[in-house]
Amino acid sequence: MEENVLILGATSDMAVAIARQLATEGYSITLAGRSTERLAVLEGDLRVRHKAMVSCIYFDALNFNNHQQFYDK
Repeated sequence: MEENVLILGATSDMAVAIARQLATEGYSITLAGRSTERLAVLEGDLRVRHKAMVSCIYFDALNFNNHQQFYDK
C-alpha cells in the first residue's frame, strides 16, 4: 500500500527538505501552500528526481474560514 503524506506550508525550506526525503523513501506527497507557482516547481523537481507521485493544493493557513472546506477535500 502506498502511503500519502500531506505537507502544509510546503514551500518553506524545512518542508522542501522533508518532501525530498520522503520522496526518496517512496511516499506519495500532497504539497499544500499559498504559492501555487513554487508548489508546481517543487512538484516537477520531485517527479523528475525521485519519480515521486506528487499533487498540489492551494492552502492558506491564515484563512480560517476555508479550513473545513480544505479538510473535506
